[in-house]
Amino acid sequence: MKIVSPFPSEFGFACVSVRDLGGYRPHPDEMNCLSPKATEKRRTEFFLGRLAASRALQALGVSPRPVLKAEGREPVWQDGVVGSITHKGDTAVAVAAREEVACGVGVDLESLHPAVRFRIHTKVCTGPEAEWVAEEQEKKDLRLKMIFSAKEAGFKAFFPIEKIYLGYKDAELTWREETRSFVGTLLKAAGARHPVGFRFEVGCRVAGPFIFSFASLPPLDSRT
Repeated sequence: MKIVSPFPSEFGFACVSVRDLGGYRPHPDEMNCLSPKATEKRRTEFFLGRLAASRALQALGVSPRPVLKAEGREPVWQDGVVGSITHKGDTAVAVAAREEVACGVGVDLESLHPAVRFRIHTKVCTGPEAEWVAEEQEKKDLRLKMIFSAKEAGFKAFFPIEKIYLGYKDAELTWREETRSFVGTLLKAAGARHPVGFRFEVGCRVAGPFIFSFASLPPLDSRT
């Protein structure tokens, strides 16, 4: 299925599947980021991600340039652009924005099935998050995956700004049903402009066989 952009119109967004690959091949510089020992599965995931990135840049209205890979394995976008890529199974999603619109963006896909072992909540959830996950027995797996996915998307948005790694318990999320989003609070600073207590929003929804999470952070010059 095609996931529709949840972002405002000034963001570039793309969702692709293996059916879109055809004879697509990433730019030679992008191919150099892929290990020659990569499995066929890994090659397909990489191709999907780079195709989604290229289409997101086109949707943004900029001429796509190779999206390379930093030492931390995160994508490196062209100057003046921030972006994020995620892939799961036969699907990939990418988002891109100009820096004057957002200082960071993040997207994440997680599979609804199979269920995960509930005990991983001790590594992923803060106390209040774990309580929310356990409130409804039949939704425990879904809610745990939502927390996991939303943190992945949020941390993807923060990391490229000042290269500060955030662990799963370095932020706490509170679900708001009316907006289908989490309000997050940083429990560890993600840099000078994103201190402890900084609040952010992460949308999270079921999209076909996936949980899809997405976040964007206001441009740095919009804050004091």
